[in-house]
Amino acid sequence: MEEKHQWPMPRCLSCDRRMFITSQSTSQNEKTGQHYVRTQYACPHCDIWQRIEIPRKIAADLIGGEKYLPPSIHEEPASIA
Repeated sequence: MEEKHQWPMPRCLSCDRRMFITSQSTSQNEKTGQHYVRTQYACPHCDIWQRIEIPRKIAADLIGGEKYLPPSIHEEPASIA
């Protein structure tokens, strides 16, 4: 089985270069209780950015597991020992 572990990187709509992740966090729909992984991408060449929110379960499948995602809203961040 192929290990994924890498977040999908979109391409800039203007210059078609690879965009980079500038931040990642989690969000939650208060009405449904659904959790999302929010990822913001930026193109340093064109000053274009985009933000996408993917349901947490789908995001975990995309990159190979929950352990590669940012902490859930209800989880404490891992302590640095």
